[in-house]
Amino acid sequence: MIAVAVFDVAKYFVEEEVIRGREMRIASEARRSLTKFVSTIVIAVFIEALVMVNREGSKDVTRVLYPAAILLMGVVIILGLGVFQRLSATVEAEVDAKDKADDNKRKK
Repeated sequence: MIAVAVFDVAKYFVEEEVIRGREMRIASEARRSLTKFVSTIVIAVFIEALVMVNREGSKDVTRVLYPAAILLMGVVIILGLGVFQRLSATVEAEVDAKDKADDNKRKK
């Protein structure tokens, strides 16, 4: 499972850095890219945690605490990504509105 996650992260870096080969100048583009990267990491965390819960739960239920903590950390990462998305979208909207207002002032 970890190999699949490492492959996904490597694929992400190849797509973003090698194939595209340019800097991200637009905030929404950077936000989408970061979201894609964090989503890949979170999927790997969830898969690993689920495998560990199944493996440890079948042996001894008392050993499920660590895998459950990993699942909880995956949820925290998802919540953090949601907060980041909300805040960055709000800031983008404010900046876009200010830029449009400045453009309208210049045109007059």
